[in-house]
Amino acid sequence: MAESTETSDFDQSRIWSHAQNVRPESFEPAVPRLRHLLRQVGRLAKSSSPAVLNIGLGNGYFEREAKRLGWDIVSLDPDSEALERIASEGIRAVCGRIEQLPFADECFDFVVASEVLEHLTENQRQLGVAEIARILKPGGRLLGSVPYREDLRLRECLCPKCGFQFHQFGHHATFSREKMTDELAACFPDVQVRRTAFVDFRGRSFGGRVKSMIRLVFGKAGQQIADPKLWWIATKRPSESNTKTSVD
Repeated sequence: MAESTETSDFDQSRIWSHAQNVRPESFEPAVPRLRHLLRQVGRLAKSSSPAVLNIGLGNGYFEREAKRLGWDIVSLDPDSEALERIASEGIRAVCGRIEQLPFADECFDFVVASEVLEHLTENQRQLGVAEIARILKPGGRLLGSVPYREDLRLRECLCPKCGFQFHQFGHHATFSREKMTDELAACFPDVQVRRTAFVDFRGRSFGGRVKSMIRLVFGKAGQQIADPKLWWIATKRPSESNTKTSVD
């Protein structure tokens, strides 16, 4: 289980539903990571209201912030109960899965998939990345993150009734920088993958900020004590017309 838990009959829907509907507070540690991705989208966006798809609702933090910023935000998740809550806040919510995205070709400027791909089997990831490339506009970008070199055995669980082994959070795979780059490069010609730890400096004391800085340094070095992540920006090839215009 150190490398992968490729189990085709492992249904993660109950894990997701429990976290999103019973324990939404469990997503609070994701806020620094989501803030980082929000900043990256804002930095790269060519308009004040980019069309953005976020895959994986969590507690809805990303969607609420994107709406506050005036973006055209859509949330995709397989959990209809959680989506009903975010839809009640005026945010477009679509029930579906990454392997078969229910959207037209080339309709989004950005797709965000943060802490999503590690939940998928290899086949699901291949289908999902290809689907994201399909729905992105020419020159559009996929941003996301995954745990870096996670040892899946450390969160291995055993069902006391049936003996089935599974990861506590439903993770199927662990990623190096090279593996992540190769998987994205199958559909995206321009892939930038970086290693870091997502830390929060806001509202912390001097000592707290020092601890955050130390964790950030350790994360960039890939030290597991800092809970390191890989994050990326993968860019879809611009259309031929756009390419010619830029050259001219």
